Amino acid sequence: MMSGQELQEHIQALGLTQAEAAQLLGVSPRTVTRWCTEGEEVSGPAGAALRAWRRLDAQHLAWRPDSVSIVEDDAERIATHRQEAINLDDILRRVEARGGPQLPWAVSLPESEATLDRIHDIPICNAIGRSSKMQCSASRRNSRSMVGAPTP
Repeated sequence: MMSGQELQEHIQALGLTQAEAAQLLGVSPRTVTRWCTEGEEVSGPAGAALRAWRRLDAQHLAWRPDSVSIVEDDAERIATHRQEAINLDDILRRVEARGGPQLPWAVSLPESEATLDRIHDIPICNAIGRSSKMQCSASRRNSRSMVGAPTP
């Protein structure tokens, strides 16, 4: 559970008003006021959403529903977005718990080259940079790489 003080900190950190928080959480503005000022504990789903939004915001990831959903007060789309933010946050926490992303990327910006080792015996090929012509070739260390000629 989340305390009223913690709720106020999350709302402030996310740059929300209490009315905006109520809309995004799918509760009445009066409920948010009760949570903030009357010492009622914040419900589990609302607390989970706020914590997820705060972590996503700290990682500079989108956490707010689109403005059309907000303006039209589309409760169903806002609720779906809220649940997706919670799910994304859960995935990110699990990745962090196992030590971060595990794909062995090697990136060379000066050469406009990115290399990714094979995954489950499936060669993967991808590239970065400003290149228009791409050539995919196998390297000696059982990986694939894309090399591109920079465009002018």
